Amino acid sequence: MPNIEPVKQPTKQPPDPFDRWMRSKTLILLVQFLVTGILGLPLIWVSPAFNRTEKWFWSIVVSLYTLLLVAFAVGTVVWAITTINQITNG
Repeated sequence: MPNIEPVKQPTKQPPDPFDRWMRSKTLILLVQFLVTGILGLPLIWVSPAFNRTEKWFWSIVVSLYTLLLVAFAVGTVVWAITTINQITNG
């Protein structure tokens, strides 16, 4: 009689936290707006959570948001330099 071994069940892998994170629209958008700005756009494009239309929409929104932040930062620096010059020149 042949020796028959039982079929081994594949072991379940623990869920990958990165995969779960990449599927969360909320977390990806929080990272976009609070941390990375335009540098985080690849996160949107590789995430399976967004469809193509959403990817374009959020890319435009994040780009505009980043431009506003840069404009605000430049305006603040110009204001600070002007104020310092007025104070030092009397």
